[in-house]
Amino acid sequence: MAQGSQITLIQDGKVIDQFELQDTLSVGRNPMCDIHLPHRCISRKHCILEKVGEEVCLKKESEFGVVKVNGQDCVQKYLKVGDQVSISPYILQISPWVQKSVLGVEELKIKDQENAEEAEVHSLDHFFTASLEETEESSERAKLIMQSETGEKLEYEVQKNEFYIGRDLSCDLVLEDQRVSMKNTLLLKQGNQFIVKDLDSKNGTFVDGIQIIEKKLIQGSKIQIGNKEMIFSSETPQMLSHFSLEKEGKLQEEMTLNSISKFMLEGFYQFFYRNGNFFRFFKDFRHFLLSIF
Repeated sequence: MAQGSQITLIQDGKVIDQFELQDTLSVGRNPMCDIHLPHRCISRKHCILEKVGEEVCLKKESEFGVVKVNGQDCVQKYLKVGDQVSISPYILQISPWVQKSVLGVEELKIKDQENAEEAEVHSLDHFFTASLEETEESSERAKLIMQSETGEKLEYEVQKNEFYIGRDLSCDLVLEDQRVSMKNTLLLKQGNQFIVKDLDSKNGTFVDGIQIIEKKLIQGSKIQIGNKEMIFSSETPQMLSHFSLEKEGKLQEEMTLNSISKFMLEGFYQFFYRNGNFFRFFKDFRHFLLSIF
């Protein structure tokens, strides 16, 4: 009967797993056992199921553990189809080996494992994507830094794709200067870049001392409109540093932690999410450590 014998593991009336008996199956609490039963009342090696000729022989290995066959205590017994081996709270049932059934169980286990891995990867992907989007939103902020007549530092956030500067009250940044036209200058956002355009103003727009019609802004660009001077500051991914305006009017370059964090986050995301083999190896290694400690 041993040829083609199947061992079905049952707990609380539910089938947990199925095993084919080819030679010997060890049963116990030790994770290295062929049939692992993680319960504190079960010995590390509780019993074995051994193929002897055409029969299945059950041998008790535990000194104090209990093994019952069809409700009767036993130490060693030859089993037949339909016999139930009770190792509380589990039951091992002997039946003929059905290849289709085992394949179904194996396919189900593989599918469950793949679904679990996909869920973990999706969760990881969601975490990194959400973090990157949050970082991206914060990194696209730009501002204009000015000094008041009293030397106070003033900051104006550029919150629109089209940011108008002029003397007109409808402008996003109103400059009270007679040399400034009603609508003098436009800051235009294009992707992660900012372009400054002069709107045919009377006295022009200057960037870093040069009169411009249209120019791409970079971190720390100095914009002059009429008698007003301002510093352009942005934390876009292309710019790894920003400039703060000191009381003396000098520029001091500082590294932007937000930008550096974004690049590190992108690196981890690409490595862990794209490299599925490493992710599975890490998870399997973690499970192995948990099983031996």
